[in-house]
Amino acid sequence: MTKENHIPVLLNELIHYLNSKPNQNFIDATAGFGGHLKEILKKTAPKGKVLAIDYDLQAVNHLQSAISNERLAIRHGNFKNIEQIVRETRFKNINGIYFDLGFGSWQIEDEKYGFSFEKDMPIDMRLNSKEKLTEIFRKYGEIRKPHQIAEKIVQSRTKKPIETTLQLVETTGVHNKKVLAKIFQSLRITVNDEIENLKKALPKGWEILNPKGKMAVIAFHSIEDRIVKNFGKQYRFLNKKPYSKKLGLSFERSAKIRTIII
Repeated sequence: MTKENHIPVLLNELIHYLNSKPNQNFIDATAGFGGHLKEILKKTAPKGKVLAIDYDLQAVNHLQSAISNERLAIRHGNFKNIEQIVRETRFKNINGIYFDLGFGSWQIEDEKYGFSFEKDMPIDMRLNSKEKLTEIFRKYGEIRKPHQIAEKIVQSRTKKPIETTLQLVETTGVHNKKVLAKIFQSLRITVNDEIENLKKALPKGWEILNPKGKMAVIAFHSIEDRIVKNFGKQYRFLNKKPYSKKLGLSFERSAKIRTIII
């Protein structure tokens, strides 16, 4: 799937919970190629504005060239700095903020990201110790016997560096695609510091919302799910049935926040 035909995940559910209205302002903290924000722009016409943030420069460049709308402000940055970005852009009266924590298919396919275990791409293997690798495979991948995989990686690197994705696959000796996906997911989460960034972003997003503003989070990883649940555990749960078979809930406090977790 390319940026031209990218389909945003859970678009209808997101629009339903945000309940955007004409002339309201929203922040898309993970804008990607704009699938969600295009719909928000329609719902908030004629004067509502959207601040689009993304850490992926490729996504930012695409948005700037593909969407011409005076009601859209686009910024390259990490959502952990959402408060600072809002201050710098003077974006005010924020009715809603939403996060889509999943990675786009274009990122999996693009060799510069090193996310695919099916293509030979450069990979960032800065993690050196067996203990650290074991910890992240267990924590972020929930992999059985993570120490065995970590041991193979460490031993292999005593002979030569692991510089590409297929080298890593060969080193692990793992053939199960689901397990390989978990290994690569663990490394990506660690290298990008995704968990800590989310922990910083949620309270900052809360603080800049209007008193009756709404926040939505679409998450795909059990750790992200727990972080958002912990952040919102003081709130009243709105629904008990998930949108997917694995995860999902919504909560609010004084109508200030509603969070979707998938």
